[in-house]
Amino acid sequence: MAASLGALLVVGPGTAYPAIVVQLSALGLGLGLLVPAMTAAMLGSVDASRSGVAAGTLTTARQTGSVIGVALFGSLAAGNLVTGLRSALVIAGVLVLVGAVLSADVDRAGAPRTGDHRQVSSPAPTLLMRSENEPAQKGRSRGPHSWLPRKPSRLLPPRGCGR
Repeated sequence: MAASLGALLVVGPGTAYPAIVVQLSALGLGLGLLVPAMTAAMLGSVDASRSGVAAGTLTTARQTGSVIGVALFGSLAAGNLVTGLRSALVIAGVLVLVGAVLSADVDRAGAPRTGDHRQVSSPAPTLLMRSENEPAQKGRSRGPHSWLPRKPSRLLPPRGCGR
């Protein structure tokens, strides 16, 4: 991604469209490889019972970052378009490289490779979630599909309706 952002810095008024398409495609390919890996790492680092909270947090952070990034980079381009876009590309490339360096210092379990490996516990949100000490409903599963009716026949339309 950083290489494609750097390649976009040389785009000028005389640059052929196919060259721009190749550079933008490389950037899209980099993002396409990054997002699923980031999602899998995030969801793999939390307990299965908290995966909904983790997915919601990741989506919120991604959307908020997109909005702030568009606003900040758009404000750079508001004055002089070419200078502002080049500045935005340099900043984005630096941020990608910093993210790559920081992510290289984290092992598969999400703990930093260097420094102290003490277990840090942070309270997770428990709103609308049963605690482990609270008994489950009798005869009901506690899994992700526990909201479904127990009998699948309840999901089918009554006899004579639409048949």
